[in-house]
Amino acid sequence: MLVGPEMRKKILMLCSVWHEDYIDCLLKGIRKRIADEEVEVHVFMVYDALSDSEFLMKEQEIFELADVSNYDGVLVAVNSVGNVGLVEEKLREYRKSGKKILSIDQKYEGASFAGIDNY
Repeated sequence: MLVGPEMRKKILMLCSVWHEDYIDCLLKGIRKRIADEEVEVHVFMVYDALSDSEFLMKEQEIFELADVSNYDGVLVAVNSVGNVGLVEEKLREYRKSGKKILSIDQKYEGASFAGIDNY
């Protein structure tokens, strides 16, 4: 069955790259899982391994670019971002819009969680 682009589910993904292998494996797993599905994942990524906080704050502005109304849900893989308040603010905004949120590795209020607790 053919499905037009407007019928595809779109997932907004926010993530911070603290280790290349971690995010590479995570994205490969997501791609593998949705390979046969009508799903698009749009990734908004921050490289959070920099000590320059002014640069990092500017880099995190990428999270402001996504219009959550264009998405069916939100996937969050942000456990190393320096500005936790920014992430929590964005998640509150997403919850108010009624979007489902799944967080990987980090618990956030009002978001479903997938992770381990044996660090």
